[in-house]
Amino acid sequence: MHYIYDHWNSVNEMEASMSISVVYKLSTISMDQLNQSILYADQTYYTSPNDIDYNDRAI
Repeated sequence: MHYIYDHWNSVNEMEASMSISVVYKLSTISMDQLNQSILYADQTYYTSPNDIDYNDRAI
């Protein structure tokens, strides 16, 4: 029983460290993607022909 408990603790610690590293990688990746998507949306917002259509319909 003591061996199973020790093994369970080591598995929990390993999973915790893995999940922390995965979350860290996801957060850094998503921040880069977020900045890129903001830049991309910035460019497409001004050059999108849909905005002209919506403005014409609104008028």
